[in-house]
Order: sequence, then structure tokens, then C-alpha cells
Amino acid sequence: MEKAFLRLDKQIVRLTRVAEQGVGRQYGQMLREIRAVLQRTYDRYSLADGTLTYSQMVRYGRIDKLNAEIEEITRKYSGLVAGEIRTGLRKTVVNSFEGTRGALEGAAGRTIRGVLKPETVTEILQNPISGLKLNDRLAVRRYETVTTIRQEMTRGLVRGDRYRDIAGRLQTALEIDAGKANRIVRTEGHRCMEAGKKASLDVAAKGGVSLLKWWKDSDDERVRSGHRHMGRKYSKENAIPYDEDFVNDLNDLTGGVGPHPGALGTAEDDINCRCVMVIEVGS
Repeated sequence: MEKAFLRLDKQIVRLTRVAEQGVGRQYGQMLREIRAVLQRTYDRYSLADGTLTYSQMVRYGRIDKLNAEIEEITRKYSGLVAGEIRTGLRKTVVNSFEGTRGALEGAAGRTIRGVLKPETVTEILQNPISGLKLNDRLAVRRYETVTTIRQEMTRGLVRGDRYRDIAGRLQTALEIDAGKANRIVRTEGHRCMEAGKKASLDVAAKGGVSLLKWWKDSDDERVRSGHRHMGRKYSKENAIPYDEDFVNDLNDLTGGVGPHPGALGTAEDDINCRCVMVIEVGS
């Protein structure tokens, strides 16, 4: 069973990478369109030395028009980024559900019947991580993207920067922003993998399959101390009943409690967690 769940983890990692690539493409296209708008603005209004000042742009409402164009582009691509993330997460939930069921059927020697309903997938996607639902996290990301771009634009115009200077800083800012979006992909992808697994296990448990679970950390230098502690506390030899919660009680660092990795209810435990729940069929 352990090998089956580690294979499932690798499969989900591949799905996560595909989603990250999609996010990267959308950010790249966003940057190209914003640069095109900025270039047209400089071509039209810049001085002979190539500079463009904030006072020039405020005149005749030019800055308002520029901000409106860029905000429209930003919101469009922020929506497309959110779509890439949601699509990837839905695939993660479905693959995790089906992969877990296959592993359980092999171990239990019986067919496990059950359907993953669309509303269950939606519920899993929207379950809050550290108090914020997915839609909330994406809304925050969209607001921060719009704000970052406007700040970089305004700062450059106030200083009278040339086009290439502002364009370069926008690229740097959007690369950082894309990294934050991909952190959502990784964190939510891990949570959705474990939640999809749990949905499949719920079906098996209702069907009378006896289940035990244990915590497996990623066994490298990046594992946080509390999760290494749980890897020992909830080892294969110390597996607990499926319906019990994992508790991170190492020196009361976080107090995280939950049914599976990625769902302990604290940012310290859940964000960028790479641990997995492994299931054994009981006797």
C-alpha cells in the first residue's frame, strides 16, 4: 500500500507541474500585453529624451486611461490564472480519488463502489486552508497583482523613468507574483490530493473496509520538525484508526489537528506541506 500511495503522490506532482506551467504561460502573456500598452503610451507621450513623467500623464486624464487599460488586462489574466489553478485542482481530486480506490481494491480484494460527485469536488476545492477558501486566496492574489502593477507604473512615472526601466521592473514584479500563485498551486494541490484520497477512503469505510492510517514525511532536510515528529509518532508501526485525527503536539509549536496532511488547520502546518497519509487495510 505504501508504494501505491507514493506512486499516487508522484502522479499528483506531475499534475501540479502542468498547472504551474499553465500559470506561467498566463503571466507571460499578461506581461507581453501590458508592455505593449506601455510602449504605445511612451511612443505617444514621451519627451525627446525618451522619458515620461507622472505630471504629463495626469494631464488630460492620460494616467486614468493607462491604469484602466492595464487593470483590464490584469483582471483578464488573473481570471485565466485562477482557471488554470481550478482545472489542475479538479484533476488532482479526481485522480487521487480513483487512484486511492484502485489501491484499496487491490489490498482488500474486493470492489469498492462509489461515485465522486461534482459537488463533492467543489466542496473539497473550497475547503479553507488556514481560514481562507480557495476563492478567497485567488481574490487576494488578483488584488495584489493589480496593486503591484499600478505601484510599479506610478513609481516609474514619478521618477521619469524610460520605458525599458519600467518594463524591466514589471517583469521582475510579475515573476515574483507568479511564484506566489504557484505556491497556491502546490499548497492547494497537496491538500486536494489528500482530500481526494479521504473522499475515496470515506466510501470504502462506509462499505465496511477496516482502515488504518499513518503519517509519512518526505524524509529530507526540508521537513519541518513538527512533521518529522508526527512521522515518528504516527509511523507504520503506530498506525491509528482512519477516523482519528493527526495531532502535531511537538512542544505545542502549532497545535495543528486534522484528518490528513495539508488539513491541520494552521498555516505553519499546511502551507507547502509535502507529507502524505498512507493507508493500510485492517484485519
